[in-house]
Amino acid sequence: INHSWIFQLRKKWNLDREDLKFSKSILLTKRQEEILIGHILGDGHLRNNWTNVSGKIEQGYKQKEYSEWKYNELKNLCSDFKYYKRKTIDNRTGLYYESYGATILANPELNKYYNLFYRNNIKYISKEIMDLFTPLSLSVMFMDDGTKTDCGYKLCTQCFSLQDLDLLVCKLLAMKISSTIYKDKTIYIPSSSKDLFTQLIKPYIIPSMLYKLH
Repeated sequence: INHSWIFQLRKKWNLDREDLKFSKSILLTKRQEEILIGHILGDGHLRNNWTNVSGKIEQGYKQKEYSEWKYNELKNLCSDFKYYKRKTIDNRTGLYYESYGATILANPELNKYYNLFYRNNIKYISKEIMDLFTPLSLSVMFMDDGTKTDCGYKLCTQCFSLQDLDLLVCKLLAMKISSTIYKDKTIYIPSSSKDLFTQLIKPYIIPSMLYKLH
């Protein structure tokens, strides 16, 4: 049925449609909020579409299981889970990168998280974000951007300022985990906190990501 015929039928029977300029509001559960915060602190991002905020879940081809786990946790907020292949070659490697993921659909409930995370489209860490940060959030952040070292763990946090990282270090200390900010703006968890860090996040680490833990 073509669009004009649908329009005529709606007009005849006085059927209104929703205003497509505005997205439906979908509330996040507490668990979804914790995962979203870890996701944005890690590889994820939100974008402001002027009316409402949307985002993206995307992991490399080898991390399909992890990307699918994120998608299933946030499924009611997302478009369909898909395979993507980059259309242009990455000049650094000469490869067409492949990935899996989904779009986090525009949703007015995401606006508050965008406002907490972004200033002038630059991502930063705020006290309000740290108040919402939980072991589950830390686990997602670690699965995104964490790695083990010979004696401890490292979080790749180079995109944040030293002031932002001070807030994260204080939050980790409140979780009884000591940490240090390196010159390259990564956060290092030493051997003295290695076991506690492992115990804290391991219940949330999915099977395909257990290789990251001591």
